[in-house]
Amino acid sequence: MNFALFKFTLDTLNGLGLAKYRLVKPLQRVAPKKWPEKVVSRRGVRWKLWNSTDHVSRALMYYGVYEPASTAILPRFVKEGDYCLDIGANAGYFSVQMGKLIGPKGKIMGFEPSPDFYERLQTHLELNQVADRVNTIRAGLSNEPGTLTLVQAGCNASFYQGALVTDSDANAKLPRHESPILVLDEYWKEELNWDRLDFVKLDVEGFEANVLAGGQQVFSTHKPTFLIEYNKELYDNIGDSFDHVLNHLEGWGYNAFWLDDKPNQQMTLAQLRKSLETAPFCNIICSHTS
Repeated sequence: MNFALFKFTLDTLNGLGLAKYRLVKPLQRVAPKKWPEKVVSRRGVRWKLWNSTDHVSRALMYYGVYEPASTAILPRFVKEGDYCLDIGANAGYFSVQMGKLIGPKGKIMGFEPSPDFYERLQTHLELNQVADRVNTIRAGLSNEPGTLTLVQAGCNASFYQGALVTDSDANAKLPRHESPILVLDEYWKEELNWDRLDFVKLDVEGFEANVLAGGQQVFSTHKPTFLIEYNKELYDNIGDSFDHVLNHLEGWGYNAFWLDDKPNQQMTLAQLRKSLETAPFCNIICSHTS
């Protein structure tokens, strides 16, 4: 199937609200291998396709939404006028979603260390007319300032060298970028100096505990709601435990947790830990109930 017909069919299914698995699956089998960098519109989001293996491009092209559970629950926690951080902004899907929710009176600061993803991030902020409320910097966050090597594998990137691809020969062929590293507590005082912080999306491919350690003063003071990605395979690859992330949150008094696909089922920290034993991948909402 040529791309024009392929896109027309999916545009029609999405426009009619019929982009369901049983209708889309046959199209995936005949999809063209190469996708041009066309802009598609899905549910109020304009997105520039990257390639047929990019997970955000595929999700939007086929189903009209990326990470539907997190997208659906976001308006429950992000309100008009809110101040938010997007840490690990990637190509900007959640920056765009949050930018539409906070309106012109809100603010977002996005951190993205990959030069490739950062360029796409700027494109999507402009396409969706939220660049006026989303500021960005091409940098990563950690608990110590400096420079780190970022390994990029397709549409993901990590500062851990074996996080995304464990085969050493394949890993050695992946593109790498030297990326500046900031400490959030320092950046907050020197550059942001906001008097509030309402929401944080945190997705940094295994580097989450480092980010939290570098933002202890900001997070413990303002107690924002977090949306944090958990990927068991990735943590296994780097030989680390997600407990380090949860320990930070527990120490700051966070005691309300939801898995994004169970938005009405509030959990204690103990219940969350047990749920994660059998969850290979999920996003977690963490709220301070003080």
